[in-house]
Amino acid sequence: MLENDLSNAIDDLYLAFSGHHLKSRTTGCPCCVSESDIALLHGKTLRNLDGNDLSKYTFKAMTTWGTDEDFKHFLPRILELFATGGLGVDTSVVLGKLNYGGWDKWTEAEKNAVIRVLMASWANRIKNYRFNLDELIWTSRYTDRMDELLSEWPLEKDSRGFENFVLLISDYYYDLAGDGREFIDMSYESTKKLKQWIKANVFLLEERFFYHVEKDKAFAEKISEAQYKCEWTKL
Repeated sequence: MLENDLSNAIDDLYLAFSGHHLKSRTTGCPCCVSESDIALLHGKTLRNLDGNDLSKYTFKAMTTWGTDEDFKHFLPRILELFATGGLGVDTSVVLGKLNYGGWDKWTEAEKNAVIRVLMASWANRIKNYRFNLDELIWTSRYTDRMDELLSEWPLEKDSRGFENFVLLISDYYYDLAGDGREFIDMSYESTKKLKQWIKANVFLLEERFFYHVEKDKAFAEKISEAQYKCEWTKL
């Protein structure tokens, strides 16, 4: 079930893009877009399209299938499915399409509606789903609100957010402390804020280790490994 902020943001997104109507036919490269592919997009109302209907289109949108105007018509449903885990397309592909579609030239109402969905999606997913670095990178790029994104990251000892904090350090700490290749698409200021946030909260690893060692030894070992990385390699 969608949290209220995300649900309301999605409703507003549909409203902001409601002026972009579906043409009677969307055209695509005949080598890679079939008539049956096209028929999927036209066979249902926008809000009834599912991930199977939209995944291929999302991947090919504006490159070999349709125009930027077509993309704006489908975007509310694409972002709704993306936010709720029902699209099945990589984050970098989905959010990268915004730039390809001329993001800088969109109206302020359209950009603000997208930003609101991205912020609400992040708040929902960091609390309920496995951490996705691409989502943090791309959301921070479009919103330029790293402080707000990190403030939505829960760190209570039994929360999914704390598990994601450990995952962030386990998978990306050495890269973040080194050449930062995984973070090349994140702005310098956002990366700096992320490092500061990690350093401010690294003390939780030692505290939570003793709590989790009695509950989940496998997770406690991950906490210990993360703590080791932070102690011996400085950001």
